[in-house]
Amino acid sequence: MIVFFVSECEKKAFTRSRRVLNKYAQQLGRRTWQARLSEEGLNDIYRELRESATRQTSVACHRVRGNNRTDLVWIVGSQQCFNSNGWFSFSQTSRNILRSHAEMASNYRLIDYLLSIAALLHDLGKANDFFQKKLAGHGVNARDPYRHEFVCSLMLCKVIEDIKPSQDGDWLRLFS
Repeated sequence: MIVFFVSECEKKAFTRSRRVLNKYAQQLGRRTWQARLSEEGLNDIYRELRESATRQTSVACHRVRGNNRTDLVWIVGSQQCFNSNGWFSFSQTSRNILRSHAEMASNYRLIDYLLSIAALLHDLGKANDFFQKKLAGHGVNARDPYRHEFVCSLMLCKVIEDIKPSQDGDWLRLFS
């Protein structure tokens, strides 16, 4: 199996974990290693890291499952550096970065208008002979020469070109 390790150790713990990981795996970056190991080899690394672990130790092991999929196998030491999937958080804050409810409420009207425009343009994109024949069952397997989503986006681009930025109210009058 192919595994990779991420070490977010601090101080002397980084030197100790690097020494263990360098015995078994190739170092890819400053804090990452990759190896092709058996289950026994993976257990040996886990045991050695556990034996030398301190409060500053934090090593995550991920198993490569496919082209775009990895699974967290284990985390040795402190789990504060990683989330439940073993992903490293680059920055953390104690501030409440979510918008307040009052701030979001002012955007609801705008979102409602934009959704209405999107729905109208989406329906207009389907208003052509080819698409209507396809819905009626003629040429069921025929491929669209132009996707109706693409036609909708072209219409929206044309509307944006025709209306100057200072005339935001014209958007609504145009579609009402």
